[in-house]
Amino acid sequence: MKKKPEPTLEYHKPKVERILTDAEIHRIAGTLRDDRGSPADARLLLEQFVHGCYCASGPSPELLIYLRDALSDFLYGGKTLDAALHFKKGRGRPKIDRAVKVELATAVLRHRLRTGSSLEVAVEHVEDECGLKRTVIAGAWSECKENARIRIRDQRMELLERDESAGSDLWTVEEIATLRDIFGETLRMPEMVDSDRYVAVERPDAETPKLDSSSIARRIIEAGRRAFGK
Repeated sequence: MKKKPEPTLEYHKPKVERILTDAEIHRIAGTLRDDRGSPADARLLLEQFVHGCYCASGPSPELLIYLRDALSDFLYGGKTLDAALHFKKGRGRPKIDRAVKVELATAVLRHRLRTGSSLEVAVEHVEDECGLKRTVIAGAWSECKENARIRIRDQRMELLERDESAGSDLWTVEEIATLRDIFGETLRMPEMVDSDRYVAVERPDAETPKLDSSSIARRIIEAGRRAFGK
């Protein structure tokens, strides 16, 4: 009688056409979370996960995050396993009020201004703070980041107006560098920063604040005239 071969890890190792990059996994996982993917997409990610478990490096971080969120939805979110793994269509991403999106975007911007960190790091920080998924926070940032900047600016203007001893600088030099990285060099706003330097930040006319005759308003107007020769 022919002896049956002993099972090995290689024998059980699933075959995949190719290993997906983290960017590809992130994109596919995002479409599944938005309920725009297909069962084939869900199976593809599971195949990549199982294959990664047999590799010395293990599954990619993006796959672990995807499976973590899916299993959390199954264990605590009331979803069936098929729905959590996106083999069945769900209800898609829950709708979030715009005010909440602005709050999330503001939290992301505050962290970036405070630490100079990247968007990914700031989103992870807010995720840890509020418990919402990264895709929700990143979507809120993409939609409301300009609202976040205006909100922080207006809050600082209000503080300077109440307390003249706070000075007249709305942004530090480090914060200006971060704002330029985020919003680009085409922006235009005559807001004072350290060392009499100014950053140009463009905003819609409808959102231009109405300045009154307070001391902080006068200082900002004078600063703009000196900066732009008007």
